[in-house]
Amino acid sequence: MGSDGILHFQDRVCVPGNWRLRKQIMEEGHKSRLSIHPCMTKMYQDLKQSFWWNGMKTDVADFVASCLTDGQSERMIQSLEDLLRACVLDHMGSWGDMLPLVEFTYNNSYHSSIGMLPYEALYGWRCRTPLCWNQDGESLVFGPEFLQQTIEKVKAIQERMKAT
Repeated sequence: MGSDGILHFQDRVCVPGNWRLRKQIMEEGHKSRLSIHPCMTKMYQDLKQSFWWNGMKTDVADFVASCLTDGQSERMIQSLEDLLRACVLDHMGSWGDMLPLVEFTYNNSYHSSIGMLPYEALYGWRCRTPLCWNQDGESLVFGPEFLQQTIEKVKAIQERMKAT
């Protein structure tokens, strides 16, 4: 027992056998601003730096599995979050600024698993935005500097996506 009245085990807080408390810790770890929806291994590694309880690894695995029963969706979410985080860390913009561009880039990138673009698979046609229009004058509605900056960001995101 430390001077703060909290039981510690190897510099980690010992969490009592209170399922609601453990669930709350796991929810915070799974939904924090810096690691939204991490995979089981990442979440366990993050939590075990600060907390300890008997059966923690199994509890974390069960918690993550219950979050999404579809592993492909969990992997897609993780990939998008990694891509978004990398773009923000590259000082391309804030999370709020980059999210629409990351979403656009992802949805308009060929996926071999479905043999087409996700947007096309969902709606039956390719996404058409001012960034893709080639007719004279149409793209000038937003101003050439804005369009050029956005195109450059989308290209950078595409390169990041290829790397991941």
